[in-house]
Amino acid sequence: MGKYLRRFSTADLFAFILVSGLILLHLLLLSKTFLIDSEGNMRAAVAGFGDIPFHMTQVSKFAFEKNIDFNEPIYDGERLRYAFLVNLISGNVLRFTGNWVFSMQAPAMLLMASATWLMFLSYRNFLKSALGAALAVAIFLFGSGFGGYFLVQNQLIAANRTPVAFSQYLVDKSVSTISRWDAKFPEQNIDWGAPLSLVLLHQRAFILGFFCFSLFWYLFNKWRSMPKNKMFLVATGVVVGITPLAHYHSFVVMLVVLLSFGIWGLIRRNYDFVKKLVVICAVAGIIALPQIIYLVQGKHGLTLGNQPFIKVRLGWMVEPTIGSIQFNPAKGLFAGQILPYINFLWINFGLILPVFLLVTITTAISDKFRKIFPNAAILAAIGLVLFLLNQLVRFQPWDYDNNKILVYFQFFAAPLVVALFIWICRISKVIGYCALAVFIFVVTFTGVLDEIPRLLVPTEQMPVIFGNDAIAMGEFIKNNVAQNEKIVTTSTHLNPVSSLAGMPALVGYPGWLWTRGISYGDRERNLQAFYQNPEQFRNILKLYNAKYILIDPTAIYDWKANTAEFDATYKLLFRKGQYSLYTTI
Repeated sequence: MGKYLRRFSTADLFAFILVSGLILLHLLLLSKTFLIDSEGNMRAAVAGFGDIPFHMTQVSKFAFEKNIDFNEPIYDGERLRYAFLVNLISGNVLRFTGNWVFSMQAPAMLLMASATWLMFLSYRNFLKSALGAALAVAIFLFGSGFGGYFLVQNQLIAANRTPVAFSQYLVDKSVSTISRWDAKFPEQNIDWGAPLSLVLLHQRAFILGFFCFSLFWYLFNKWRSMPKNKMFLVATGVVVGITPLAHYHSFVVMLVVLLSFGIWGLIRRNYDFVKKLVVICAVAGIIALPQIIYLVQGKHGLTLGNQPFIKVRLGWMVEPTIGSIQFNPAKGLFAGQILPYINFLWINFGLILPVFLLVTITTAISDKFRKIFPNAAILAAIGLVLFLLNQLVRFQPWDYDNNKILVYFQFFAAPLVVALFIWICRISKVIGYCALAVFIFVVTFTGVLDEIPRLLVPTEQMPVIFGNDAIAMGEFIKNNVAQNEKIVTTSTHLNPVSSLAGMPALVGYPGWLWTRGISYGDRERNLQAFYQNPEQFRNILKLYNAKYILIDPTAIYDWKANTAEFDATYKLLFRKGQYSLYTTI
């Protein structure tokens, strides 16, 4: 024990404190993604205002359905295809505890704390430095481009605010440095943000996927260091195999990693290594194949309308969409297209991308660097492949969502850039330490700035997703309407039927549906017509075999439903505030 303690240096202690602090910060931020206030209202973070109610549709489905099926809760009659494993876990926790906050937060917190430690251990194994690994974790979580610098220039310096007033401005306006959809060339749109706020807070499927990937990467490297240990070999395959229902992108990245190592093994003529990789893939395939078949088969498996949404295209966010790159073809190929694209990458990724390219070149030409970091070449190759894959293939209908692949690019880039500075420190400590300090400040500034409003926002400023009236309606439906009954609702994303009662919506929020390739237009138009004239379009109820109707604020203000007309036409079962439930029975 004494020998071990002597080896535990001050740098190791600082690394332990830094990683522990990052985890605690992350858990605190997670705790503010979903909560119930003192008056019983359910609130979510601004960034999770759309995502959290969506995940609640699955959580409540798995919690409250007596006979769990795989019907899509946001579009009755469609099969559930979303990677729902994390919500299945939360749903079962809710089933046994009845505590919404604990059920939503506890699994996410446990997964992220575990994933961060696994990432730290993997980085430490590569860098042979605990402090370097801790810094790499910080770079991964907070690394981003120049969105924060534009914000400081426009809202701190130009507006002549004090730092305190600037912080208050960030909180009051719920400012995010991730996206600036209205930016024009040369100040290109900013679509990339630090992974912590981009995907590791309210995107619950990614949280589980990232844990699976971190565990996969840790076990895979354990097996590489102990190739005769069959336990690590099989465990690696099992983790890959269970990932399709956890998170699509994480599964794709695992396959890219295994393929990259396979090619690397063939180039080095290490055929025994390649054979064992085949064993990992075989174990993974046996477990994953049924999940993949389930997810992709059927008319909406991989399509958007009648077109496949997986497609080849040159450049992430180059096709016209929300937040796409702003081109000006009139200025010619270079000034109007190539330069805007390069500027887009520069503004979004800042120093991370050029320094990664520098370390990739260094790895290729320097024997000394490869000797100090023997795995640098394969890590650089995987990082480069992932970055290029994102530039060449669209995996999601909305191209912005493909940033999840870039999160894994940063997973591999972070330890590599730290390795470069460690190498520089061996030549000159002063230059190396100063350069590293400047780099960390520049690349994490935007990410750190983005957490200020998320961390400091008071509970009363967080948006209410379900107030007491909606919760009461959800409870009434859950306790008084049979699970197999159909309820007519609007397409609002704040739907107590699907998010709180565990029952499917006939048509959910369009922003959730089109990304799954579901053609929802006719059904939504039918329901809108019914709400506007419930007597004339009574046949809509027979069309969808619905015996219950919910009036909510969206029905009243957006779909122009007249509550008095529904009172005169149908039997009122329950009313709470602006929520009314009717039946035709």
